[in-house]
Amino acid sequence: MKPGSRAASAVRARPAAAFGTIFFVNSFGTALYLSVSVLYFTQVVGFSAHRLGVGLSVAALVGLLGSVPAGTLVDLRGSSTVLVVTHIVRAVAFTLYFFTPTFPEFIVLASVIALADRTAPPASQALMAELVPDDKRVPLMARLRVWENLGFASALALSALAVGVDGPSVYRVLVLANALSFVAVAFVAFALNGQRRPNADPARVRSALADLVRRDRRYLYLSGANAVLSMNAALFAIGLPLWILTRTDLPGWAVPVTMLVNSGIVIAFQVRMSKSATTLHAYGGMLARSGIAFAASLVILALVTDRTTGLVWAGLACAVAVFTTGEMQHAVGAWGSSLELAPETARGQYLAVFNLGLGIQDVIGPVLATVLVTSGTIGLPVACGVFLIAGAFARRLLSAPEPGTGPVTAAAPGPSLGAVESEESA
Repeated sequence: MKPGSRAASAVRARPAAAFGTIFFVNSFGTALYLSVSVLYFTQVVGFSAHRLGVGLSVAALVGLLGSVPAGTLVDLRGSSTVLVVTHIVRAVAFTLYFFTPTFPEFIVLASVIALADRTAPPASQALMAELVPDDKRVPLMARLRVWENLGFASALALSALAVGVDGPSVYRVLVLANALSFVAVAFVAFALNGQRRPNADPARVRSALADLVRRDRRYLYLSGANAVLSMNAALFAIGLPLWILTRTDLPGWAVPVTMLVNSGIVIAFQVRMSKSATTLHAYGGMLARSGIAFAASLVILALVTDRTTGLVWAGLACAVAVFTTGEMQHAVGAWGSSLELAPETARGQYLAVFNLGLGIQDVIGPVLATVLVTSGTIGLPVACGVFLIAGAFARRLLSAPEPGTGPVTAAAPGPSLGAVESEESA
């Protein structure tokens, strides 16, 4: 046996380790890029902040529109093949960023990357579902999230040192390092190839989306509730820093500190939290409690706004802890319910629909987070109410399914999808 074949066999024999590598490397490279992306495009390429924002918004919209077709591609061509191609496309597109693109070229490249970003999660989750037994999927996703946070935190620490040098060459190196990380991820994903082949009938795959809309309203409603709860990402990444910088007297370094505390809590407790949920009822409870936690964290921040510095620090620490608890609960509930209710023959499309919330969050999340912070206390009751209702609705959907709703099991015959059958993922 050739060395390359032995390496591929070893990867296939240990899918958990392979996925851990994928998530860590992907997160590490992405964090390197994010740490300098604004500096690179404004100071090296020469875009204004307004142009950069417009370009990224257009790209996010393109990615959102391409989400469901990407899921169809996963079902037709196979999750492993699509995942490998997706990361190669990412590597090429980020490499082209290295050559200072014009604004139209930037929009094209950013749109391609956005499409790849929306294709990767359903492909990765579908591949994991094919290689990992049902009862081990959510615990694995929890461990992968830990690896993801470790990669992100490690890259942020490294990039902080690199950015301290401050210069176009450093920015270019980090952009290129991100591109190379996708090459490494594609190699590991390729080694997983061959474990399963796409075997779904193309006509049935293409009709699965129509079946989802007509017969599986529960999954659609659950996807909508998840889209609302997914707004927590923009709330933490954009809303919280804006609150710190505009509504308090805390120093600017409080922003990265909160990010590191968030990652530390996830690394310490995400796996432990995943062990408490193994059924749809439990996943529903997780989603409901996540909505409560998001609302509670907003109330805490509102209560300490304009208070003394010591009280603001205490409130911020408490809010971050509560928020991160909700974030971990949301992740477990979303992984478990989306994977368990997605039929094998249409898993890519179902997961793509479920992950539409991530794309919607990319498009409108920053605006909503900004409005929430700048509106003072006006938007607080609305935001809290929305999170509470979304969580409670998700719990009801998963706790009391109606007879005949939900997709078919993998073994169910016929074309019907009418009876019941797991990110920033890689």
